Amino acid sequence: MKHIVLAIICSFSMLGMSQSENVTTQLYDSYDNFKETSIGKRRIKRADIQPLIDTYTANKKFKVATVGKSIGGKDLSLISIGTGDTNVFLWSQMHGDEPTATQAIFDILKFFDSADFKVEKEAILANLTVHFFTHAESGWSRTFS
Repeated sequence: MKHIVLAIICSFSMLGMSQSENVTTQLYDSYDNFKETSIGKRRIKRADIQPLIDTYTANKKFKVATVGKSIGGKDLSLISIGTGDTNVFLWSQMHGDEPTATQAIFDILKFFDSADFKVEKEAILANLTVHFFTHAESGWSRTFS
C-alpha cells in the first residue's frame, strides 16, 4: 500500500515543479503520517468510509458531491481537490471486495489535507484537479460481511 500511495503522489509531484532529490525519500519516510488508519481492514463497507467522507465534506479544501446512487441505493460521492486544468480521476472498489485502492485514496486525501509538503502540493493542485470516486459499488461489499 505504501508503495502505491508513494507512486501516485510522486507522479503528481512531477508536474510543473523542480523536484528535490530527497522528496521521494521524504514522502516514503513520512507515509505513516498520512496513512488513514480508520479503514485498515480487509473488507471496507460504505459505512466504514462515510465518516471520512463527512469530514471532507466539512473541509473547505475539498469539494464533495453526490453524483448518483449505487444499485443498493447508497449515495455515490465524488471528492475533488485542486484548481488545475488537467482533471485526474481515481476510483476504487468497482468490485466490493477490492479495498486497497480505497485505502490508498484516503491516504492521498489525508496527504493533501496535511500541512506537510506545502510547496509540492501547491504545484500539484495548481496544475491538476483530482477527483476521487470511492467505493464505486457499495452494495457489493455487503456480500463479504
